[in-house]
Amino acid sequence: MFVETTGDRNNRGPELSSGAVVETLATKPRASWPAALHEAGHGVIGHACGRHIESITAAAQPHVRWAPGQYDNLSLFRIVVSFSGQIGEMSDRRFYRTVSEEVEADFVDRAWEGKVGRCDLCQMAIHAWRAAGPDAERGAAIAAFRQGQSIAIEIATMSRYRAAIHRLARALMEEETIEGSRAHEIIAETIRFGDMVFEEEEIPNACKA
Repeated sequence: MFVETTGDRNNRGPELSSGAVVETLATKPRASWPAALHEAGHGVIGHACGRHIESITAAAQPHVRWAPGQYDNLSLFRIVVSFSGQIGEMSDRRFYRTVSEEVEADFVDRAWEGKVGRCDLCQMAIHAWRAAGPDAERGAAIAAFRQGQSIAIEIATMSRYRAAIHRLARALMEEETIEGSRAHEIIAETIRFGDMVFEEEEIPNACKA
């Protein structure tokens, strides 16, 4: 989130009364249900892809902090995990869809030109190019971008995945920040760690019962 501020030429910022300062400092950002679902989606699908979580927070600046170390070298997994935040939000209505073709093309083009940031769609586009290969054409990157979304949707429509996302989201609403070990425990009640990966082949196991 970007915050725009105003101030004088000495960059001192706007003047506030003492009462306004006290009120601002005393106001603590609270987790919202959409933010909790978004981060829970990342956490659950990341867990299923074999990613280790350090912590998850749904307040102030919602995010998942992933543990360093080996995770996988398959960029398709990274597209799935990046899209899973939106999957978490969509799980509330059980209505899942990929982003539009125009958005896909726009972000793939941005990634090719190096004009991307750290948002979910930006990361999906970066890894779509990596999944497509160093000599790939634009169409192959767009296809990888769409495939990652489709895998995430296929996984998330399973009742046990939706249950895990909502269970973790409810915990985030209560606690706002959850340590990785506890997050994995909550998810593991219905989803085993690395559930989306075949041990032998390192490919998404979207149809595992």
